[in-house]
Order: sequence, then structure tokens, then C-alpha cells
Amino acid sequence: MVENLMMWIWYTLAGAVAMAIILLLTPIKLQVTWAPEKRQMVIRYLGFGHTTDFAAGEKRVDWLGLRLSRGSIKSDADKKPRKTKIADRIKAEQSKVKSSRAIRFGVLFEHRRTIGRAVTRAFVGVVRILMSPEVRLLRLDIAAGTGNPAVTGMYYGWYHALRPAWAAERVVVNWRPVFDRAHFSASFDGRVRLRPWRPVCRTLRLVHELPKWGLYRLYKDLKNKEV
Repeated sequence: MVENLMMWIWYTLAGAVAMAIILLLTPIKLQVTWAPEKRQMVIRYLGFGHTTDFAAGEKRVDWLGLRLSRGSIKSDADKKPRKTKIADRIKAEQSKVKSSRAIRFGVLFEHRRTIGRAVTRAFVGVVRILMSPEVRLLRLDIAAGTGNPAVTGMYYGWYHALRPAWAAERVVVNWRPVFDRAHFSASFDGRVRLRPWRPVCRTLRLVHELPKWGLYRLYKDLKNKEV
């Protein structure tokens, strides 16, 4: 009995580890599409789709064509303002005064090197994490006109002159000029591919590179300077 139980436990752990490895190594495809003519924004991720239909005033969630949920979009006028009691306001003001007294310029100046290293490494680490996704397609379609055919034609000529500067295989910007009236509309389609192990490894690297002991001493000094 015990041997069978231990065997099932080991099988469960092995299956969980295998599933985690598969999820980390499987690329994730994300697609964001904004269609102004339909007033819809669609986000697709792992077969799931989230559609925000501004024309119909509703939000829908589907998976492989099967609708999972549906709800309405609440406007700012429909949202009820939160009631704040006088005591809560007084308490909030007191906490603001206390926090402003707690942060002393001398403590921050004393730990200026730690703060500088932390900010620099955090900035570099965040940039690395944001560069984890692989851009598959960025497409922007624009239809625009100034109402003056001559001015529109001049801008369209500049567009064609500058187009080779940003032309890339995965970045597409198309402009359709409108000469008979003043008009502007745009649609966007973005597709990225993400390998989950990349942001995980880069986040762990960021945590490892941060001056954790220095930041902890800064936190302790700030706590000790509270009035």
C-alpha cells in the first residue's frame, strides 16, 4: 500500500516537472488587433480570445471559437463614486505627513551609491525582460488626408522618401492618402512570440544582480528614522 502511494506521488511529481518544462519551452503567440471600422479590439493568447466591442458595448471571452463569458462595458458615468468618510480622510492626511517625515534626505544621500547601482541594474534588467518577446509582425495601416490635395500629396511624398528608413520585414507601415477630404483612421495588428523561459531566467538574473543587502540596510535606516 505504501509502495503504491509513493509510486503515485513520484509519478505526480514527475508529471508536474515535465509539464513545467513543456510550458517553459513552448513558444507563446500573442496577437493584438484593433479594427476602427468595427470599433473592436481583439487579443488572442494560447487559443483564448478577448474581444472588446465598443460599438455593441460588451466584452467577450472565447476559446477556440467557444464563447466562455460575456459582459457589458461600464462607462465612467455608470461607475458610482466612492464615499470617503471624514475619519478616513484625516487618517490618510496623517499617514502622508508621517511618510514625508520618515524619508530623510540624509539617509538617501548616505546610501546614494547603493541607490545608483540598484536603479542602473534594475533599468538594464527591465530592458532585457521587455526584449524577451520575439516580434513576428507589427503592421500599421493608416488612411489620412488634410483636406488640401496639394498638402496631402506633399506629405505623401515625404512618407515615400522616409519609408526605407524604417522599412523592415516584420514592421510594416502603410499609408493610403485621402485627397478629397480631411480624414484620419488607422488599424493595428501586432503579433509576438515569447519563449517563457527567457523572461523567467532574466528576472532571476535581475534579482541576483541587485544589491539586496544594501537595499535592506537602506530600508532599515529609513524605518529607524521614522518620527
